[in-house]
Amino acid sequence: MTDHLGVVVISVVLVAALLLLASCSFYHHEFRPTPPSNQPYELFVIQADDFGSLWSVPDAQQTLDHIRELSERENVTVVVFIHGWHHNADPVDDNYVDFAKQLKAIDQRLNARQIQVLRSESSGQAATHVIGLYIGWRGRVLWGFLDYITMWSRKEAAERVGDGDVREFILRLQRQYLRANSIRGLSEVKRTHMGLITFGHSFGAQVLIKTLGTTVERSLTERTNSLASLIEPPPAPPQLSSVEVPIDSFGDINILINPATEAYQYARIDALMRQASYPWCQLPQMLVLSSDKDSARSRFFPMARGVTRPFRPAFRNHEQGALFGTALGMLESQQTHRLEVSEDRPSLEDADYETQAGQMRILREDFSARVTFSHVTLEPKPGATAIPNAPALVTTEPGVLIRDHSDIFQPRLWDFLIDYVTFLEGKRLLVQQLRLQQGVTTGRCPVMAE
Repeated sequence: MTDHLGVVVISVVLVAALLLLASCSFYHHEFRPTPPSNQPYELFVIQADDFGSLWSVPDAQQTLDHIRELSERENVTVVVFIHGWHHNADPVDDNYVDFAKQLKAIDQRLNARQIQVLRSESSGQAATHVIGLYIGWRGRVLWGFLDYITMWSRKEAAERVGDGDVREFILRLQRQYLRANSIRGLSEVKRTHMGLITFGHSFGAQVLIKTLGTTVERSLTERTNSLASLIEPPPAPPQLSSVEVPIDSFGDINILINPATEAYQYARIDALMRQASYPWCQLPQMLVLSSDKDSARSRFFPMARGVTRPFRPAFRNHEQGALFGTALGMLESQQTHRLEVSEDRPSLEDADYETQAGQMRILREDFSARVTFSHVTLEPKPGATAIPNAPALVTTEPGVLIRDHSDIFQPRLWDFLIDYVTFLEGKRLLVQQLRLQQGVTTGRCPVMAE
């Protein structure tokens, strides 16, 4: 009995010691990475502390001012990356290093000769100036494997960061994007274009969805007629609302990779999205990518949520429990697409920019249907209800392109993503050209020739 009591006491002391370590201030300081030099792109780092406050408001404001001033005189594409668990803004952090490498690839792809010709026709300038924004926060607290005990504290920290100054920074970035691309009141003139592409990984996706979720929900609420039914099926199949003004809530596209957030935080978007049909010029606003081999989210996330069971009321039904206890991307009822390696020919090619027939192929492309780029195919999941021109896609992949929770910079995955995003940008430029030519200033789709 005495031996057993001793083991219990030692265990309690060890757990308390680990929890105390997790609450300490290790890694809680501002990092000063040196931006890459002699590169055609720029890379800035925006950092928040553990309470959600920016470490340097002047630096963040200077970055916003720089983007605004550039976008007023030349084409700009801003690429945002918000890291997740076990990472920070240390210049040797592999997420920071890998993102800088991918920025180079993005810059080369967006400035390929063929798309430059199209961009020049619409803006008078061929090139786009790529600016990377690496948003850092205290995703790492302890050393090595000890950091795995910080799941609960890092989840809470990510929510604080998503509700804090980073939220305002992202909203102001979106405001610049909308102003730069507004065509209201304009005649057929050439003007510069601003692109905005955002990536969030793991708890970084939690940071992102705090802002993204509310803006997309608001846009969907304005375009649908019925309250979302999240935990019970609606009393009758909803009559689809016909969306005339496409949802353009936050930048060009937001890509959440292995998001470590509850499926519940996406549930309203999912329920509202299924109430409407979408026009041909609607482009995806959200792309969720979830690896089947992400054990951190498939196993440990539900276990971590289960620990809270003694401290909350019982769920009303199974669906409510699944939404709170399952990570976004893992809940089968929300899954819409599958991503797999393929030998199919690419759906679109750079040569399409150079001919009228090719440009029509780009305009007609539904990026929520079956598309192939760089030997990777994105297609609707068998058995899932297909939504043509859907604004949000929840995609699973078998663990080949994303081999575990943190293996997110595989070349084949990014080759696909960069091609996918580049042709999205191409379609957006073509749609904007048609709007200007036809005098469409309300956000509705222009008329596309048959």
